[in-house]
Amino acid sequence: MANEIKIRFVDKSGLGVVQTWPIELAKDVESISDVQKEKMGNDHFTACPGISDYRNQGWIMRAWTDIHVYASEKDTMIYYGDPHPDKKRDHMIDGIFREACPVHPMTESGKGLSQDIPRHLPIKSDLMYPKPMHFTTPWAVESPDVSLALMPAYYHGDTAKKLHLYPGIIDINNGFNTMNMIACPVQSGKFVIRSGTPLMHIIPLQKGKFKSICQLADKNDMNKAQGQSAGTDRQWYRRLFMKKNKIKHIIDNVSNHEFFKN
Repeated sequence: MANEIKIRFVDKSGLGVVQTWPIELAKDVESISDVQKEKMGNDHFTACPGISDYRNQGWIMRAWTDIHVYASEKDTMIYYGDPHPDKKRDHMIDGIFREACPVHPMTESGKGLSQDIPRHLPIKSDLMYPKPMHFTTPWAVESPDVSLALMPAYYHGDTAKKLHLYPGIIDINNGFNTMNMIACPVQSGKFVIRSGTPLMHIIPLQKGKFKSICQLADKNDMNKAQGQSAGTDRQWYRRLFMKKNKIKHIIDNVSNHEFFKN
């Protein structure tokens, strides 16, 4: 298709994450509104076009293994698998994950994101000084056509109450780009992010040359605003919301060369 935008998500870990927890379309991943709908019978997200469209846009990256976190004012420690693997899990697999997808703390004297940055951000945290950590994810992405916003999976679970993900953008050209993330614990004590938990919401951004202006509404603009009140006219929005989204996501063994060629 001439207007088809192609994106490759590549599992570079060598551990088969693509088979267990592949990157999925956000619209196909259970969200907090699905839980609400089951409990109350209604999906109230439909009353807000912006939230509803955001929730269903792009893809979700899940936790690729159990992530054990210990956070205090003195230190933050991250364990893959289980801190006592001899009791519950194969420690060899956990060790391989630590090598393939390492987690690095950001220190005042080291390279990378300064520990001072979280102190200036509006994060609700149990900790006075939450410590940022650099997570090497199993994933890389490739696309010549779009950039990707890497956001917390706010509407697909409650992970953000425990682990804050710093939003960012991968401004993709034709290269092969690793999708790492910077996160810090905002809950003190010990907790676990279980494998399969939604972590990152990946939002596509169209690349292009933009021209924008900012001005007062004229009479024509006001007529448009009065005629299209999506926020208050539920019937108007519901007709659009109920349209089936035709976006597809296929995991295939097609080669990189053939994928971008077709």
